[in-house]
Amino acid sequence: MKAIITAAGQSSRLWETTGREPKTLLPFGNGSILSAILENFGAAGVRDFLVVVGYRGDLIAEHLRTHGGFGFAVEILENPEWHRGNGLSVLRALTHLDPEEPVLLSMSDHLVSPGALLAVRDGPAATNLLLVDFQIGEVFDLDDATKVLLEGERIADIGKDLPRYDALDCGVFRLDQRFRIAMERAVSQGREGISDGVRELIHSAGFGTVALPAGSQWLDIDTPDAYRHALARRATFA
Repeated sequence: MKAIITAAGQSSRLWETTGREPKTLLPFGNGSILSAILENFGAAGVRDFLVVVGYRGDLIAEHLRTHGGFGFAVEILENPEWHRGNGLSVLRALTHLDPEEPVLLSMSDHLVSPGALLAVRDGPAATNLLLVDFQIGEVFDLDDATKVLLEGERIADIGKDLPRYDALDCGVFRLDQRFRIAMERAVSQGREGISDGVRELIHSAGFGTVALPAGSQWLDIDTPDAYRHALARRATFA
């Protein structure tokens, strides 16, 4: 199974830390945030990647070339509309890939333990899946997290501002071409975020979830505080 890594945005909230370079290139351990994400997927048995770039994508491509893809098969795909919703990067990737093969999706600023990635890869077949965290009180920067309302193990609604929710979106998905079709419908209506595609699919095929396994960790590195938090707890994400 392949994995899509979306790395197209400009990450302006971290500019004071990144010097306006892509945040996925920030140092982390012996490499970068991006290399840590690739290595965690590798530990979960995933070795083929499609990295979608946009803002300063040349720097990400050079980082991967310089380090030989960190030992993985990595293809770069450019999204010239990177300044629009992040769903366009996912749509571009799904259109580029084999329509019969489900893929994993990760944001380029989400650190997720290998055990959690494995749980999503091996989750219930024939459905789209999102990794969710039920330990809401333990999450760093809850205000910024994307919330998920559930009906059983299925998503009923998703968004940052839900008044009622059961879990949090960890930023890792397993997707098939039904999501591509749903994302196309959402974009045609002017809704361009990944969550918009999820909402669209909820009303047709449905969207399942996988609970973050006990002992696994995740973190969305969106701010300088979150980056410092990640560095302080680096070993917990391996």
